[in-house]
Amino acid sequence: MSCTAAPHPRWLMRRPHCLAAWLQCRNAYRRTPLLWPLSALIIAVLVWAFSRAALIGFLQRCAAHPIILGIIAAVCTWAMTARLERGAQRELALSWLAALPTMQSQAARVALAPLAALALIVAVLIVAMLAGLAPESAAEIVLPVAAGMSAGFLTGWLAPQGSTAVTPGSWYARVRPVRNRSEIRPTLLALGLWPIAQARVWARPKINARWLLLALVALPLGTPAAKALAVAAAVLVGWHVLALLGATVRVSFAAGWWLAPTSIGIVRFTGSLVYLAWLRQLIICALALAAAAALGGAAALHAGSAVAAAWLALCCLSGALACSWALASRSIAASTLHRRMQ
Repeated sequence: MSCTAAPHPRWLMRRPHCLAAWLQCRNAYRRTPLLWPLSALIIAVLVWAFSRAALIGFLQRCAAHPIILGIIAAVCTWAMTARLERGAQRELALSWLAALPTMQSQAARVALAPLAALALIVAVLIVAMLAGLAPESAAEIVLPVAAGMSAGFLTGWLAPQGSTAVTPGSWYARVRPVRNRSEIRPTLLALGLWPIAQARVWARPKINARWLLLALVALPLGTPAAKALAVAAAVLVGWHVLALLGATVRVSFAAGWWLAPTSIGIVRFTGSLVYLAWLRQLIICALALAAAAALGGAAALHAGSAVAAAWLALCCLSGALACSWALASRSIAASTLHRRMQ
């Protein structure tokens, strides 16, 4: 009789929630082994693309305003803690691991994400200082960030959460009536309505309020009311266009999961799914350019036109890549992105 070692360490076996999270990460890595190194390479290239002077100036501004930096860190950690606490309570009631004995408290599980974020910030600063991309004063950022994250965690953990009922996302999306023509000759053009509905769910008032709070807290004291309103409007418009872009990617994978076995081509699938979201992006960019021309003149219009053209090209490229990847049945079966977005 041979004695075999345990497949996992004993300390991990005594913590079923940590073991389940570890198995999920390992399965995700096995399904897409090239996703994580490719993501790390892209992040490294983006960091290297920034000039050393711009990065040093940004870090010096952060070190010169530690109170604002701590407030931003506290607000972000408070929102993260409140969301994780609601998720932990929901998991405690619905998860199949709820009945198992565990040695990890709920507070420790919720505090794991802020600690990981703080460790990531410290690691990035250390690497930047060793590479010569950050001044020695960048180490002063760690203390206000850590203090703000601690205060945000305590506030989010001790604050009452209220009702745990979740409003269905479908309440924020309009339901189009069924047309008789679609029953006789069904088309794929109805797929274009799903990214719009998903973006409306992601840009509901509860989510917009968080981004507005972060933007208004980041403004310095004494900012005029007109400038604050302009910043708030820019934040709302920016979040809406980002939600449209993310919704296009999400819906492409959700639709491709079902339509991959059919004979639908990539061009037809991409055009039917992306056209309405891209048209809305075009309308938003046109309105933003009109507002920029009215406020800033020809210079603002010229600069905004280049940004709008680049953004529309990015939307087309990301939509085409997502749809082509989603229709490949082999990549759908191994797609971590689709499973995470469910």
